[in-house]
Amino acid sequence: MNSEVLAILDGALRWALLGFLGSFLLLALYSFVRLRRRRGTAEILQEMESNLATEGPPRPRPAPRRLDWGRPVGVSLLLAGGVGLITFLLAAFAPLPFLDNFATGEAWKQTPLRVTALDYRRFHEGFELRGQVWNQSEDPISAIAVRIEVLDSEREVLETVEAELEPDTLIPASEGRFEVRYTENSPLIYGYRLEFQDAEGARIPHVEGFEVR
Repeated sequence: MNSEVLAILDGALRWALLGFLGSFLLLALYSFVRLRRRRGTAEILQEMESNLATEGPPRPRPAPRRLDWGRPVGVSLLLAGGVGLITFLLAAFAPLPFLDNFATGEAWKQTPLRVTALDYRRFHEGFELRGQVWNQSEDPISAIAVRIEVLDSEREVLETVEAELEPDTLIPASEGRFEVRYTENSPLIYGYRLEFQDAEGARIPHVEGFEVR
């Protein structure tokens, strides 16, 4: 289980806890008010029956009944648990635009490639870029092409260059290296954007960092 999945589950659990606590407090308050009203109504009816009795000695006034909290608390916990479960499912799977979960994003999916090292050197004529990439999937990836989009001062693509990955086929849990040197249009260079492609030219998703899986 990767860190992105854990982050989504952690956020969903927090929403579920808030939903559980909020609904339990509201239900408990409602049960308390309802019990108080029932107790007051029962005492009034008993007093009216005593006043209407005209024969026999006066009846002793019954002691006030204690409030029975067992059943209301149990029902409140059960209902609040249901609300918490529904909140968890909505937070984790509902396609709501303001939530980052399994339905609205793809960051939680296992990304095939991870850039574990990236080093660049800027010089007057251009720049050099060296990197290491790790295959963190369970399948081999062949014919990997490294593409570097050189960006100008307007963040537009100035030129695209390719670098060779050695080796170009990565088996699971293996590493490849690449290096590129760019010496064109030096005054216009703002930065670069890195991407990888397979043999059909389709983009291979990647992430950066040291959390190798």
